[in-house]
Amino acid sequence: ILVAIALGLGLATLVARMISAPLVEGARVLKLVAAGDLTPTLELRTRDEIGQLAASLNEAVSSMRTALTEVRQSAVQTTASSNELTSAAQ
Repeated sequence: ILVAIALGLGLATLVARMISAPLVEGARVLKLVAAGDLTPTLELRTRDEIGQLAASLNEAVSSMRTALTEVRQSAVQTTASSNELTSAAQ
């Protein structure tokens, strides 16, 4: 019976680590994103709910990165147009 209890505790610990490790990694990536770093991705290859969460997080960060790139490009174009108008007005 002691062997069964020890085996049960070992299995429970393994399952807990399988669940908590990806969540800890996800929290780490989200902290980086919250600090303004849009380069990290969450590398999880599981098909369970945690893997789906990781894929969604990666998609969200990628969408933010794309949106910011487009805003940056628009700002550069607006600056160039403004400079042209200023030159033409002088």
